[in-house]
Parts: sequence; C-alpha cells; structure tokens
Amino acid sequence: MRRLRVFVVFVVMAGTIVTAGASIGVPEGGGEFLPNELIIGLQPGVDAREVAVALGGGVDRSLLTADVHVLRVGNPLAAAALARSLPGVLFAEPNWVRRLHTHGTSPNDSDFHLKWDLHNDGSLSDGSDRATSGADTGFMSAYNALAGASLMQTVVAILDTGIDAAHPDLDDKLVGGYDAIDGVGAPVDGYGHGTHVAGIAAAETNNGLGTAGIGFHPAIRIMPVKVCDDNGSCPSSAIADGITWAVGHGAKVINMSFGGPESSSVEIAAFDAAHAAGVLLVASAGNSNVATQNYPAAHPTVMAIAATDWADGKASYSNHGASWVDLAAPGGDMDRYDDPEGIYSTMPTYNVFLTSCRARGLLSPCYDLHYDQLAGTSMAAPQVAGAAALLFAMGAGGNLEVRELLETTAVPIPGTGTLWANGRLDIGAAVAAAGGVDPAPTVTITSPVNGSTVSNTIAVTAEASDDVTSVAFSVDGVTIIIDEDPSDGWSTEWDTNSVADGVRTVSVLAGTATGPTATASVAVVVDNGAQASISLQVSAYKVRGLAKADLSWSPTATGDVDIYRNGTKVVTTANDGFHTDNIDVRGSGTYTYQVCEAGSTSTCSNEATAGY
Repeated sequence: MRRLRVFVVFVVMAGTIVTAGASIGVPEGGGEFLPNELIIGLQPGVDAREVAVALGGGVDRSLLTADVHVLRVGNPLAAAALARSLPGVLFAEPNWVRRLHTHGTSPNDSDFHLKWDLHNDGSLSDGSDRATSGADTGFMSAYNALAGASLMQTVVAILDTGIDAAHPDLDDKLVGGYDAIDGVGAPVDGYGHGTHVAGIAAAETNNGLGTAGIGFHPAIRIMPVKVCDDNGSCPSSAIADGITWAVGHGAKVINMSFGGPESSSVEIAAFDAAHAAGVLLVASAGNSNVATQNYPAAHPTVMAIAATDWADGKASYSNHGASWVDLAAPGGDMDRYDDPEGIYSTMPTYNVFLTSCRARGLLSPCYDLHYDQLAGTSMAAPQVAGAAALLFAMGAGGNLEVRELLETTAVPIPGTGTLWANGRLDIGAAVAAAGGVDPAPTVTITSPVNGSTVSNTIAVTAEASDDVTSVAFSVDGVTIIIDEDPSDGWSTEWDTNSVADGVRTVSVLAGTATGPTATASVAVVVDNGAQASISLQVSAYKVRGLAKADLSWSPTATGDVDIYRNGTKVVTTANDGFHTDNIDVRGSGTYTYQVCEAGSTSTCSNEATAGY
C-alpha cells in the first residue's frame, strides 16, 4: 500500500470548527460552500486519515466514487490550498453548494389548457400579455406519433430535493430512489422543487388528473435522487454520489435543476463517468440574467438549458450565452401569484418549504399542494430531460445521438446563435428526425394448422415481417428455441413426443431491435398413442429343449427399459436395443412381450408375440 508520508506537521488553520448551525461560507468569487467540509480525491493507496491529520482535521465520510473523501477541517478554502501541495492528492476543494434554479411565484389553477409549454395555441392571456402560437415544446406532434407505440423502458433520474412518492400523478412512474443527503431512507421531498421538476419531465398522462409531462409515455420512469436538503441546499458531495448511484441503477438521463458559479472536480469526475456510460446529463443554466458560466450546466458533457417565455423569447431572468448554453426550453416568466405564464406541474400532497408560507413568516397566498406553477431554468431543464428519455425509449443509439437529435431539430427562435447555440426544444421534430418508432412486427404460423392433429417430429413454419430480429418458439409457454438470426420465412422442427398427448398451444414470438413484438399461436392435438415410440421384434427358439426369446427394439437411447412378458415385468435392463429372455421351460407355449421406458407404462413399444 502506498501511504502518504507525514513527517512533522503542525498546522494552524484560519478559523475554527463551526457548529452545525453556522452559515454557509462564501468566498470572493461568490460560490457557496458547506462550512468545515473539504472534498479530496486521492491516488490509490493513499490514506485519507493521514491527509486529514496533515490538514489538522479528520475524515468525515467517503463518497461512492473510489478514493474520494469528505474531511472535517477548520477553513475549507485554506485547507484546500494546503492539501493540493501534499503528495498523492489529486484534487481538493470546498464542498460547494448549488442552489435551485426556481424564479418567481406561482398560482394554483389546474388543467391541461394551462400547459402552454406543451401546447401553446396563442389563446392564453393574463389581460396584458398574449402567448405566441407554437411557442411550446412540440409536444402534441410527439404525442400523436408515440402515444400507442411500444417503447423500451427508460429511466430519467431527477437529482433534486426528492419526490412525493404518493402523488397520484407520479406514483405509477416511480422506480427506485436514493437519499444522497442522509445516505439512508427514502428520498422524501421536504422542499417541493423536486416534485415539481419530476412532473414536468414525466408526469402520468391520460389518467384524468391535472397535468402531463413531456415524457408522457408509460415506458418513461422517474428515479428520485435527493441531492438537495429541505432548505434547497445542494452540496457537491451529494451531487457526485447521486450521479454515481443513478448511473449504477440504470438511469439513462439525469436532470439537475440547480447550479452555482464554481466548477467542482468531484462533480466533473462523476459527470465524465456518467457520460462515458452513455448517460445524458441535463442541467439548468441559472436565473441571474448573465452570460457568466454556471455549473454544472457549463461542463462540456452536460447539456445547459436556458428558459423561454410563452412568446418564444428569453425569460427575463435566464442566464444565456451561445458559447456554453446549448438549448432553450419553456421555463415561464412569472412575477406574481396566479400568473399563467408559469409552468404548471405537480406539487407535494403535504406541506413543504414552498407551501408553508406562514411558517416562514410570509403572508398568503402561497404555493398550493398537489399542483401549482413555478418558473425558472429549473423548469426548462426537465423539458429537455423528458424529451431525451422519449428518444432513448424509441431506441436511439446513445447519449451522443440523443443530444444531436435534440440540438439539430431545435427551432431557431430569436436569440439562437447569441443567447443559446441551438434554438428552442422541439420534441416533435426530434421524434420525426429519429425516424419514428419501428412498426410492430407481424408473424403468422403457417404450419401446423390450428386444430390439426400432430405426432412424432413435425415442421413448425412461420412468416414474419422483414424487420424481425429474433424469433422464440414455445409450447404451452415453455420456450423450445430462440433464433437470433431468423429469415422472413422461418422454420424449425419439433418432436411432439417431448410433451404428453392432448391439446397443446404452439406459439411464435417475433421481436425487433427496438423492442416491439408480435405473437402468433395455434392449438394442436398431440396424439402419439396410436404410433409406438419404441418398435419391438421378437424371435423365439429352443436350446436343448428350453424356450428362449431374443428381443430387439428401437430406438436405442440412453437410460433403461422395463421388459414385460404376458403383462408382467420380468426385468429392467439397459436400453441398448437387445435382450435375451431365458424362459427355460419345456414344451409348447405362446408369450407376448412389450418394452417400456423404465418406470413408465405410457411410453411403450408395440406388443410382439412369440410361440414355441
């Protein structure tokens, strides 16, 4: 083991250990960080405890990423500077805090007509402003193309404040979940932001309730990963752990609706590992109306999303800059309660930070339970995340292909090329560019015919459409063979002796590379009783006046057989196709023989008679 050598180290850190109630630190650059916490990345074999001692602190915990640890120190900024000079330390940084990118207030109306981000016909009005027809995500085009399609299950991880798992517009979409803040327990939303973001990305659709998500299809699932506490503080340590956990548990898209001005090495390591694993990362650009880069959105392996209003213009608060902002999407632009220009979505069904105005010393009205509207680049990012999940579910080849589809099909609204690089999201155009969904395959069993009687070995033949990439043949639900390279005219052989006589269901399942399947079935009557599965011949003779009989049969399979003489078993012998029965009696007589599989009275030969 390589170990960090510490000779004589006496460190006096600026500042002292602060209690849990201390305020969050803010350096001159403006980035916030957790007091007394330092994140370090070490070369393999370096002991984190020795590094902590060298810095006058201790090890608090280790992250899911290998060789990355959180230390307790006095002054994280000073400790980081010293740690970078120590051997074996790859990086050292404060535990930066990200903030949720929510802007403005929200009303309490509900109905799909309020979802202008999904379908904007220009008729929405608040008395002074009028929406612009078509200033939406192209949702209806994608919905009409995919609503009845068979798509592959795809998971979008919502890294946020958690999710209300009991919400009736989300509960059937949820899968798994992790609390990266506490490390244990369910990712319960105590703030409200995560539940709202989740509904924008993939709320249940056509269930009679108040909202729909852009990732409307039942195949799109939501994975809640809590990386922000109940006050909206999102530490880098939790973000990195949340990404690592989500990737390890099957997420294909990760949404991050938060940010801050400082770049983070531990976050970058997690981003790059997720990107290499084929995961698409999406983040909000920020709400400060500046061109300054905001992280994690500005990292190259992350898609940075700005916010637009219902007139297809930049939302007043949205960060911008074509050099680092990739795409724009509806985020709304609210400045008061009951402002319909917000993005309507799910809210927790119980009181949380955003719905407890009086508890925070504010006057009502406040954010509503169940459903409400918020605005911000936080609301724009999940539009893109949900859209990306749809493309993955259609069978898009990977994160690079999905990102290219989203960017190249975006609508070039005013500001494209200056405020953002690729225009405003249009999922309808992206779905069309992806070629739509492969049509469901067709398959027909041409032989045997439904209701026919079969015996011994028969041919099973089927005709399938030319996009079929696999065929599975089964009898009564038990798979007999899977062909991964079938032809349009597919066939195989089936030995009907492998099942008992009677009515059997023969099925052929055809599948495509992108997921859709088709099944054809016929019912046949298996009848092998009238045809002996073992053919027996007997030759009788005498030796010195004693009767004997030579039995020969086929097939000569492995295992044993029972030999019956005049209905009584006389011997169990090897199934080698030959046996001599030494009757050893004198005089004349007639003997009837039958050969059966050992222990069976149903799988037997014909009866053969010998006389003397």
